[in-house]
Amino acid sequence: MVDANVPANTSLNTFIRDHSHLRGTKNMCHEGGCGACIVSVTCKHPVTAVKQTYAVNSCLLPVFSCHGLAITTIEGIGNKKDGYNIIQKTLAHFNGSQCGYCSPGMVMNMYSLSEGKDKNLTMKEVENSFGGNICRCTGYRPILDAFKSLCVDAPPELKKKCADIEDIYKLKTCPKNGKPCQRSCEGENTFEEIENNIPPVQIALPGSYWFRVTTPKDVFEVLNKAGDVSYMFVCGNTAHELSRARDQGEVKSLTSQGHLPLPPLPALTSDPDF
Repeated sequence: MVDANVPANTSLNTFIRDHSHLRGTKNMCHEGGCGACIVSVTCKHPVTAVKQTYAVNSCLLPVFSCHGLAITTIEGIGNKKDGYNIIQKTLAHFNGSQCGYCSPGMVMNMYSLSEGKDKNLTMKEVENSFGGNICRCTGYRPILDAFKSLCVDAPPELKKKCADIEDIYKLKTCPKNGKPCQRSCEGENTFEEIENNIPPVQIALPGSYWFRVTTPKDVFEVLNKAGDVSYMFVCGNTAHELSRARDQGEVKSLTSQGHLPLPPLPALTSDPDF
């Protein structure tokens, strides 16, 4: 729970580290450029209501934008007490970590990819999904090899690197699918409690207000209330660092975050293999 004493500009990363005291999620660039702060988000699509899981940069995501989202940190997928996730184990087995500062973000990006694809990832998808994760000491080869070994099209020689014969007796079979267990079923995150239709939110904070709007009508009602008071729309929040660098001053009264179920817009897609 987030209380009203938390400032409106508090990032999810700051809340995780300084308020919840979970230090596995790292921080570095504070502008969404390095991937050290990645956590996993599970929510329902505002139009289709289909559950989706994806990675986010917690340094950019305001904590008040997380209403209706299920957030999973590196501690939530595996830890020393409850056992480690197969992704964590595989990265360590492939020597994909040296200083380790980028490792939580790497693991959480791979975890989000895997969950979002229902664990049917291909090596090509892994290759194309780590442009936002920076490693400064290990090198990307062992990291990519570790994650590719978990893909459905991984070559046998790559998978063999994970299957030491002396470790076979340690493998447990999942009663649900007959495959090797990836984690404790008791701690598995199902997120069945995620709401679909989340009502608008208005929160009075020290020196400002936070509004969560759900329809275009809500947007204009909030703007009419704001009048001449400074306000900011928050969605991806990628301008956060730019605004801070320019020292534009504090947004004193209103922050508005839109999650609007608008009709589908025309889209252009590109295929890198075309």
